[in-house]
Amino acid sequence: MATNPRRISRFTNPPPDIPILELTGDWIEYDDPIAGIVPCIFLNYPVVFGSYPNDTTPRDRFDTYPSTAALLFPEEFGDTDDGADDDADNDGADNDTMPTATPRRGYRQYNSSTDSYTQDMQDPDGNMALRIGADFYTEGFETSLLALYQNRIDCFRVAEIMYRHAAGRGNLDAFMNLGYVYGYDRCDGSYCHSAFDLHRGETQESRDALAYQCLERATHRRHNGEALYKLGDLVKRGRGCERDLARALSLYRQAFESSRHDSPRVWGSAALRLGDAYADGRGCDVDFAEALRWYRLADTGLTLAVDAGDTWYERPLFHARASIADMEQELGL
Repeated sequence: MATNPRRISRFTNPPPDIPILELTGDWIEYDDPIAGIVPCIFLNYPVVFGSYPNDTTPRDRFDTYPSTAALLFPEEFGDTDDGADDDADNDGADNDTMPTATPRRGYRQYNSSTDSYTQDMQDPDGNMALRIGADFYTEGFETSLLALYQNRIDCFRVAEIMYRHAAGRGNLDAFMNLGYVYGYDRCDGSYCHSAFDLHRGETQESRDALAYQCLERATHRRHNGEALYKLGDLVKRGRGCERDLARALSLYRQAFESSRHDSPRVWGSAALRLGDAYADGRGCDVDFAEALRWYRLADTGLTLAVDAGDTWYERPLFHARASIADMEQELGL
């Protein structure tokens, strides 16, 4: 019987099936426009047997996030962001009765006016939430059977919630990961907005705007080459922002320079995009010799990545090698 060492249940017999996305009934309000109001959730993993993740194994609940022991000083507050017009009677004054929401237990994580946390310092930098989110993101990414489509989407929904918890704590890697979630529409148009409005459909335009905001925020961390070249992809296509080929070229160059000493998959990916830019004249003049130089660098970096086990980069590597042949033909080499 095949097992995965990352997914070992403490139960001898599998427990009843547990939903992948299950709320605790509490939430945290972050002082961040992207994180916003984020539900607290139960965490679970599949019980191990069969061909994980493409099987129908039940799940084992193992914790909550944040840990229930860390949830202190609950407040009663409701969600007033329902799109209502504060001056619905057109009298020029904001004296209308505000809509009321059923009070629920909540936790205001950060108060910008006093620059102080009110509770839960178990994960102050968001790294715990980031790791949990990445685990669920990987499970969703590896789940490919059509029959398990809902499992896949729910894994990505949990990942989005966990990344937003981390982002609310200022974790810039979480903003980059959110950029992937929104940019690739991992949740198939259904995203978390708050505990009051858990899954509301997003348009392509609104998803692109979220992806751009998250990736732009992620670039505030030094040497985040991955966020830089992904942001360049959005700018090149005008997704969530004005299309600007010259700026995209600059972002690709920054991505290469910021990662050239430590991450072949990143600087190789950036070099591939620079090669395409010079080959096609996007944001610069057409220059086959310059394109060839960048494609050769991309070949080197992506080969190192693939040899290290990053098989995701096999297709970009093929593109780099085919482009080298094209440029050599154009230059008569």
